[in-house]
Amino acid sequence: MPEAEAQVLAAVQGDVVVFRPVGRVTFKVSKEFREYVAKAFAAGATCLILDLAQCATMDSTFMGVLAMTGIEGRKRQARLLVVNAGESNRKLLDDIGVSRVWSFSDIEVPETELGLLCEAAKGAVSTGDVADLVLAAHQTLMDLDEANIPKFKNVVELLSLELGK
Repeated sequence: MPEAEAQVLAAVQGDVVVFRPVGRVTFKVSKEFREYVAKAFAAGATCLILDLAQCATMDSTFMGVLAMTGIEGRKRQARLLVVNAGESNRKLLDDIGVSRVWSFSDIEVPETELGLLCEAAKGAVSTGDVADLVLAAHQTLMDLDEANIPKFKNVVELLSLELGK
């Protein structure tokens, strides 16, 4: 049975934004997620909650975008909380360094109606459509933790060549 395409649900309650990724979250939803976060910060969000209860796993681009979000959030002195990470997602985020810029918490996520922020439709997004973001996400991961350099050096070099950077 094919794996369901990812979705990211979101809700705003005052200055708190709750995100709930569903399924295997990849580069296909990373750009819209990143844009939504930027708008939320611009609108005065001071707390981001990432509820991973329904997240099967994440690719490195999405984790890089989380790192970028974390760095931006820290600059803004925002609270950045990951809840319901589960063992495998917690290990992924710890191993790649995202836990340096996001905190893990056992808080209860406020009851709220989450709306669809973005959905990865099959074939709707190609790597080429988000190549700049994929490059920036992987550069951020390498900057965040030098242990990531051997993991992503080839990706960054290849994308830099393709993009002429």
